[in-house]
Amino acid sequence: MNDEIYKKALKYITMQDRTRRQMKIYLQKKGYNENEINECIRKLVDYNYLNDRRYALHIMVKKIKHKHYSLAMAEQYLRSELLDESVIYEAINSLGEEYEQYALSHFLTKELQNKTFESEFINKLKNKALRKGFKYYHIQEGIDNILSRMKGE
Repeated sequence: MNDEIYKKALKYITMQDRTRRQMKIYLQKKGYNENEINECIRKLVDYNYLNDRRYALHIMVKKIKHKHYSLAMAEQYLRSELLDESVIYEAINSLGEEYEQYALSHFLTKELQNKTFESEFINKLKNKALRKGFKYYHIQEGIDNILSRMKGE
């Protein structure tokens, strides 16, 4: 392996954590061959500069929380990064059960602001929440809680 590929790879990961897949795509775009790429990635993994688990638990979980994804959507997002099943499972579990309720509450509050509460709108909202991966019984409970809070204000 030449030093040029290793220096490019180090520069790429100094900006933010990356996965092995992201590094491979980056180096392919730079025109390096498969043997050089695999050797470089192996070296980066050996030095723990590339670590898919760390990436999933820090970068991705932070992004998932920021965007208020449902657990189902978060799992789908992590799968799109082609991470190992065990890493995905650990990342989803690290969010905790309370997270789903928090994300749903955030979504519903945002959607219900300054809206009329006609049954057609509520049904559309339920369908939108289902498409985002939230569970139906959580959606109904969340809507009931938010509506009762809004009526009490």
